[in-house]
Amino acid sequence: MKILMNKKGFTLVELLVVVSILGVLAVVGIVSFGGNLGNAKENTAKANYKNFIKYAESLLMKCHLGENKVYLKVNNESLPQSYNCEDAIQNFLNLFATHLRDFKDYKNPFRLDQPAMRASTPQDTLIGRIGYVDMWVEGTSPYAPINVSLEYAENKILKSYITVCLAGGCDVTE
Repeated sequence: MKILMNKKGFTLVELLVVVSILGVLAVVGIVSFGGNLGNAKENTAKANYKNFIKYAESLLMKCHLGENKVYLKVNNESLPQSYNCEDAIQNFLNLFATHLRDFKDYKNPFRLDQPAMRASTPQDTLIGRIGYVDMWVEGTSPYAPINVSLEYAENKILKSYITVCLAGGCDVTE
């Protein structure tokens, strides 16, 4: 009586072909994912830029509509801190930056150890500029605009202004 045995298994060549195909697919996937990760960081930085502008405008509109103070939380443990609408706009920007960094916990998408927004002019180096939404005021006029800048990729910059409507500033023509 003969017992027929089927050899089950793969040859060395078949295994090498499968491993090679998997290697090529892995390389393509990694390269593709790397590009998507860069786009995701850029899109997050752009979204932060737009959202921070809208948020700052809405807070400052309270001052224009007659409120004396704007309140922002800077952490979960303490009471909100206030910005007096008659104070320098830079004071608002400093409080706003602290609120976004410490309470809202917005991070720079390119450097997760850094905040997403700073109340200062852009830095000199690319690593010091990329991904940060910078807001600053030139001058002390109640209707001086807030400069807003974001470099989301090398030499790709978004710039705009927030018109500050304090002390009747938006109604004054020069």
